[in-house]
Amino acid sequence: MNMRKLSLLLTALLSLNVVAPAGAAAQEKEEAEDFMKDVVKGIFGPNWNMYLHGGVSAGSRFLLQRPVGVAGEQSVETSTGYNIGIGGGGDYLLRQGYRFYYLYSNNDLKFRTNNGDGSSALDVNTNAKLHSNTIGLELMRYLLPSRATITPYGTIGLLGNWWGLDSSPLVQPAGGSSQFSMGANVAFGLQVREWQQLGLRLEASSLTIGNPFTGKRSFRTVGAVPFDEPSSVGRWDYRLAGVYYFQKRGKSILKKVEKKVEEQP
Repeated sequence: MNMRKLSLLLTALLSLNVVAPAGAAAQEKEEAEDFMKDVVKGIFGPNWNMYLHGGVSAGSRFLLQRPVGVAGEQSVETSTGYNIGIGGGGDYLLRQGYRFYYLYSNNDLKFRTNNGDGSSALDVNTNAKLHSNTIGLELMRYLLPSRATITPYGTIGLLGNWWGLDSSPLVQPAGGSSQFSMGANVAFGLQVREWQQLGLRLEASSLTIGNPFTGKRSFRTVGAVPFDEPSSVGRWDYRLAGVYYFQKRGKSILKKVEKKVEEQP
């Protein structure tokens, strides 16, 4: 590379640094020095992404009950089901970001024997389905810079959840057809950014949500007396997400500059 091309390359790089958006500059910082400039402007900067996600939702136990006229105990729980949703977010510091999402899940409800003797005498498939609509907001923390090819990450956040019930003769929405509750979520995952504007995330998420089988307007089982109704339940989701990034990774900008310089006579 002759001196003229070197001069053009340096000039182009300096120009990119001058005109780079404030949010992009903030994203290169490890920690925030100025909250308004580094965090607030970073959130509204160009470092946005959107994603589609889906996977499986593990079963949860909602209550214990004693069937009327039968000796023994049953647990009311869900089978492993599926979840699907959409979300968006951004990165405002080198290793920190945020995201918001919508998630729908669907699981079959079942009664399972809980006598402690290995028996399945009280196992019943209820033919009822429990589904949920969840919206959430989370803060993200990456182990490596968010633009690294591969980096682990963790999240923590709040959520709002609406439970819905497709009833059957054994499970009825006695207090209403839907239940709303607030909850919390933590997740751990692995992000892969092998491509310029596309990526993948594989994660496990633990949700803590209000129990729809307790309270004044709760779902009810028929033919049994509940005796253990926790106020909240936990659920594990395992998801794969495809992510689209509105801003390309930094190294692509340098390659474009080098290509333009090489094209100079």
